[in-house]
Amino acid sequence: AAPDILYVEDTDGDDRADVRRVLFSGFGTENYQARVNSLEYGLDEMEMHKDAVKQGEKVILVDDLIATGGTAEGAVKLLSQMGADILAACFVIDLPDLGGRKKLEDLGVTVRTLISYEGH
Repeated sequence: AAPDILYVEDTDGDDRADVRRVLFSGFGTENYQARVNSLEYGLDEMEMHKDAVKQGEKVILVDDLIATGGTAEGAVKLLSQMGADILAACFVIDLPDLGGRKKLEDLGVTVRTLISYEGH
C-alpha cells in the first residue's frame, strides 16, 4: 500500500506547527496518545490523535522547509512513538548550515529536498 503523506505547517499564522489541526480532528485530552515538546524555533507541544497512525503504517513526512529541524524531529519522534514506519522526510527547501537534515538522518530517517541554500 502507498504510504500516507503527513503535512506539518502553521495553518493559523500563530508561528506554531499545527500537526494536529492539519492531520486529525475530534480533540479531547483523553484522545491524545503522545506528546513531544521540540519544535523548530523553541519549545511547544505537538500532539497526535491516538488513532491517527496504526502500528507499522508507512508514513512520509512532508514540509516546505527544513532549517534547525526541531519541528520535523518532534514529528518524527511522535510518529515513531505511535509505531509508524517513517519511510522519508521530504522538504522543498533545506538550509543545511542550520543542521536540521543531520538531526533527522541521525534518527535514521532518509531526507529528500528539492533545493538547498547554503550559507544561511
